[in-house]
Amino acid sequence: MKIIGFIFMILFSLSFFAQKSAAEFEMHTPIVKAAITQGNEIYQEISFFNGDKTADFFIAKINGGGFYEIEDSEFAVESNSYGSFRVKLGNNELMPGVYTDEVSISSDKATKKIPVVLEVESKGDVVFDSTVEVLKRSSIYAGGDFFANVKVHNLGSTYDSVSVTYSIKDLAGNIIYEEVEVLNVREPVQIGKSTFLPIDIAVGTYIFSVIARQGQSYACATETFSIVDNPSLSPSAAEKDYSKLIGFFVILFLIASVILLSYYWNKRVFSEAKDWRGKIDELKKTKFSDTAKAISKLKYQKTILQKAYARHYITKQSYLSGTDEINALIERLKKRL
Repeated sequence: MKIIGFIFMILFSLSFFAQKSAAEFEMHTPIVKAAITQGNEIYQEISFFNGDKTADFFIAKINGGGFYEIEDSEFAVESNSYGSFRVKLGNNELMPGVYTDEVSISSDKATKKIPVVLEVESKGDVVFDSTVEVLKRSSIYAGGDFFANVKVHNLGSTYDSVSVTYSIKDLAGNIIYEEVEVLNVREPVQIGKSTFLPIDIAVGTYIFSVIARQGQSYACATETFSIVDNPSLSPSAAEKDYSKLIGFFVILFLIASVILLSYYWNKRVFSEAKDWRGKIDELKKTKFSDTAKAISKLKYQKTILQKAYARHYITKQSYLSGTDEINALIERLKKRL
């Protein structure tokens, strides 16, 4: 029973740690993204679910972007409850363009980040507009190809030419790729843009943006995408971290060892108990011709009986009845001396 209890304790511990890791808070707002006209501002709410115990949460800008403000940067959320906070995007000082950052949401157990993207367009009527679609036929790797479809629309401008800037930026605002071209847009124009990503570009979230400019008119379009590890450039199988897999097999081995040990130990106990019972039965049937030798043997058998009882190979009732019979035989033989 002790062995079974030990196994149950191991399994319970594994289940407990699995539940503990699964209890981290979950984000319900994957990204903060907005488009405004220059000089305006907009509020957005970010929410998450706290599946763990009541905890304090801390909200912070990762790169200190000045294009937005966080309200309620520190607050408590009860267990199994929703938490939320607001951000104000935009201010009077922002020029037309695309602004990026990240917000971190932290508790004492975990930290999660979400992108913040703000598109600021010029005041007045925008005479051109654009849409963006990043092609994700498969994962986008460092050192791999990047493809995007771009559509540019003339919204009524008497000028057909428009300057279009294409760029890829990380969330800190660092430019990875940038290209400028002038398009003749009387009717909607659709073009494909492609580039090779740097081999040393970090894994993470990036922004592909298109800014169409004609005079003082600015129109923006963006789309986020993720860069993942390139399997052809990742460490070889021999260098990969197999610690979790090894840990699993170690635990499996320990459980199997405990089960086998329990089986062979019980088998040994039953075997030795059977031998002890046989010796006791033999003792009961023994007839002695030599009184002194018989008494000596009885005392020895009594010692054996005491050891068997001390090791729990026989029951208390068997021990007491066996001891009484041996004592009676010894007393009977002593009278013959």
